[in-house]
Amino acid sequence: MSRKKIENQLTTSHKYFAYINKNLNEIKDSSSGGAFLSIVKIIFSLHENVVVYGCEMKYKPNIHAEITKSYKYQDCLKFSGSKYIAGDIKNVFKYIDEDVNNGMYIVISGLPCQLSAIRNYLKIKKYNEDRFFFIDLICHGTGNVDFFENFVSLLSKKYNSEIIQYKFRDKNQGWKGYPSYVKFINGKELKNTLILRNFPILYLNGYIIRKSCFSCQFSNLNRVGDITLGDCWGIEASEGKIDTKYGVSLIISNSEKSEQVLSFISQYGYIKEIAKETVISNQQNLVNGHKPPKEYDQFWNLYKNKGIKKVLKKYGSMNVRQFVRFYLKKFAIKFHLYKI
Repeated sequence: MSRKKIENQLTTSHKYFAYINKNLNEIKDSSSGGAFLSIVKIIFSLHENVVVYGCEMKYKPNIHAEITKSYKYQDCLKFSGSKYIAGDIKNVFKYIDEDVNNGMYIVISGLPCQLSAIRNYLKIKKYNEDRFFFIDLICHGTGNVDFFENFVSLLSKKYNSEIIQYKFRDKNQGWKGYPSYVKFINGKELKNTLILRNFPILYLNGYIIRKSCFSCQFSNLNRVGDITLGDCWGIEASEGKIDTKYGVSLIISNSEKSEQVLSFISQYGYIKEIAKETVISNQQNLVNGHKPPKEYDQFWNLYKNKGIKKVLKKYGSMNVRQFVRFYLKKFAIKFHLYKI
């Protein structure tokens, strides 16, 4: 299916919403406002025989992200939270064949590039898309898997223990700032420590983003999902009274299917329609893709020739500048000089 044909199946106009899930447990386990879980809950109530596909962190035989599926709403919590590496979709096409044959209503959440490939597959197989609901995510780019594997290996060696949980963004330490969390099999926990800051710093600055992501064709408002989800950055400026403590989701409605789902969402949280201008001024990945840093090639040359510790020291958090910045911010948070 061509990109143009996919777009023609969606509405040409979009509606934009800020959303906060009122279920405290669900919003705490989400990266932003918990919209995904509310949307899934509604779909389970509207349709029979629902299955949901999403990105899950797996820890055997090694730490990786993978697209898996769930037939129960209660199991969909594992799909919450940002994963800054792409989920492996190798099993998705087999899943689809099985679930189509079993008459399931299939909800698929993922990156726009992944959903585009999946929708192409549906066209080839001549599957009826009326039995599918697509949720695409606003993407900053996907992190290099080899680098991530080396980073978690470094952590395991440093603390002499296997990692059993890795959160790229830990809401317990605030919505903003991208704090990370790691738990080891020996019980030790790392909560937004200086060494953990390496991955978000390198990711947000673009050093460990895959090169192909810098020319992404999906970094615009021509979405491939029925609904688009992301962080509703900048909402405080237009909605001053809104409580952003646990995060706020941006929901973009792209189809008639999504309008039906969203007509029920106020039962599960606070929702308010917001202006397009508010969205695009604070979500640059809806306007254009991430630009590569000037020293992108130098970073990878150093990584390949000298190893991960060298790049962490030069470009990550393991240097004097980031050390000072990290502890100044902790001081500001402690004394309520900085809002997380």
